Amino acid sequence: INTILSQSELNILVVEDNDFAGRAIKTLLSDELGCQVEIASDGQEAIKLFKPGRYDLVFMDIGLPDMKGYDVCKHFRATEKGTSFNAPILALSAHASQEDEELSWEAGMNEMLIKPLMKNQAEAVFDRYNLQSKLTSSEKTENSLEKENIAASKHALNVLVVEDHDF
Repeated sequence: INTILSQSELNILVVEDNDFAGRAIKTLLSDELGCQVEIASDGQEAIKLFKPGRYDLVFMDIGLPDMKGYDVCKHFRATEKGTSFNAPILALSAHASQEDEELSWEAGMNEMLIKPLMKNQAEAVFDRYNLQSKLTSSEKTENSLEKENIAASKHALNVLVVEDHDF
């Protein structure tokens, strides 16, 4: 069953230098889960995009070409200081070590996920950080839309049949 979503209010920044991985994550989050997604391909681009309150969630590759994801996260946390915003920042790594996890925590990241990001992981993240309500509440599955169309067609057919009878 595919889910059809109208525009979401859940804004996500994905910081990922690998173009293929970035597009895969964006497809998962925007096409399958209905999120609004922006991608930064390096740390400097991410720093330019990030503003307190602009994103509800950040997925951060820790191995970026120009700087470490930990340093980008430290910059984000410094930018948020003195505001009411504190976006969850989740480290993404293909091979997370204990040291990577510790550095992530020290930098201010909320948790670490192993790549590739899967749909069930993303949904669990939305639940953990109470972000489900930002997803559109008017989502409908293709099956429910098909049932609505069938019901509407039957109703139209009944109207036609009633109108054709001479009483």
